Amino acid sequence: MEIWPVHLQPLNDELLSSWMIRLAHGNGYKAHDFYAHYFGRQTQIWNRDIDCQTPDLIINRLHYFTKQNVDNIRHLSMKSYENILFEHSNSAVLKGVLSIGINHRLRKRYGLQICPMCLKEDKVPYCRKYWRVSYLISCPTHGIQLYDRCYKCSFPITPHRVDMIEKSKLVTNLNINFCSNCFTKLSSSPIIKVNENLNILSNFILLALHKEHVFISSDPIFANLFFLGLRGIVQGYIRNLGNEISSRTNSRAIELLEFSDRLKVLNGCANLLVNWPKNFLDYAYQYKHPYTNFISKNSSGKMPFWLYKVFR
Repeated sequence: MEIWPVHLQPLNDELLSSWMIRLAHGNGYKAHDFYAHYFGRQTQIWNRDIDCQTPDLIINRLHYFTKQNVDNIRHLSMKSYENILFEHSNSAVLKGVLSIGINHRLRKRYGLQICPMCLKEDKVPYCRKYWRVSYLISCPTHGIQLYDRCYKCSFPITPHRVDMIEKSKLVTNLNINFCSNCFTKLSSSPIIKVNENLNILSNFILLALHKEHVFISSDPIFANLFFLGLRGIVQGYIRNLGNEISSRTNSRAIELLEFSDRLKVLNGCANLLVNWPKNFLDYAYQYKHPYTNFISKNSSGKMPFWLYKVFR
């Protein structure tokens, strides 16, 4: 089979599904039709979380048709955060990654966020990997609130469906910047500035995703241990909120919470991480939290030393 005529380069920190959609549109096809034609209709792509569960078959076929390096393609998936954001897992829901809640090719949950200013400034609109990180709720670049749904119709952000407006042809003026339900421009979402502490946390998280270690109170900490400790702090804060969490799901995992709940939790945790460890210890003592409240669930009782030592 022939190499695709147009094989676009991945953009900076681009999400795999975003690149795949752009490849299809660049070659004049709708995303579903394009991959059904080249990969076969039996190949599951849009009815799975392709960014979290990326079979070698799809990686290898993308490599064949684009001649893009296999490692570069793997780096576009959320699995590239393995052993940084989360430990190795075969679960459909990865720790620290927003769940999209697959139902056929529809989305039951709000698992992809966007920054309206990033999309407005893009020469070519595309989705960033870190927009799916559950601990991020503001844009590290612009210091504004992200959106996990269309601001007009509240439909989940599902860029692979934006080309379905016409059954028979690709509408070329539609792209990732449009809601797939009402076709509103996502870049026109109202701008909501976040407070300084939340902006600091967002930049710190982005740094930890890209570096092997970060610094907390001048102490170097491996990025994976930072995220393990952050998860413990987040879960402890969620436990303390109790019924203030309004999410429809019974789960209290950050990946499954409603946006408003995540905003409440991450605003609170951002305040705890400022002036470390004083604000955090004041909070723990005020609510009489033992250190075990801040051990990440399913972590085999492990607490990273940078967090454990403040309780000593």
